[in-house]
Amino acid sequence: MRPVKNMLKAVGVALSNIEGVPFKLAELSIRNVFCSQSELTSRLVAHYMETVIYELYKVLGCLDIIGNPVKLFGHLNTGISDLFTKPDLIEGFHSLASNAVAGTFGVVTGIASSVGNSLAVLSMDDDYQRKRREENLAHKSSGDEVLHGGKRMMACFADGLAGII
Repeated sequence: MRPVKNMLKAVGVALSNIEGVPFKLAELSIRNVFCSQSELTSRLVAHYMETVIYELYKVLGCLDIIGNPVKLFGHLNTGISDLFTKPDLIEGFHSLASNAVAGTFGVVTGIASSVGNSLAVLSMDDDYQRKRREENLAHKSSGDEVLHGGKRMMACFADGLAGII
């Protein structure tokens, strides 16, 4: 029973990494309301349920496990827009390039993070999971994260090599 529970937990962890959802509820304007409280409540609930269902695709598009395509397209949109609207062509190309790189690395980071978190849950090793959470909280800057990623990659490579030898 524990493997099934861990598998479901890993899936939940993968699906819970959501960032930057542009979720907006449409307004409802009702004038000259002459109805019962229950009828008004019913109209409000129906309207907002319809709006939530309409906006649900945005939540799915912001899942890190699929690379957060909404965030990627946001970066690309900004870069392309800047390319045509910046007065200096070099600034426009710089913005396009930096946004394309940021979007691409965001996709890779989101997928890798989601897979890593899910695999950590599947490891069923509480000490490893605790250590992983602490390490992830310790990094304050991008430089720290890059350095940590390099160290972890080398440590994983060494562990794999030690397992073969």
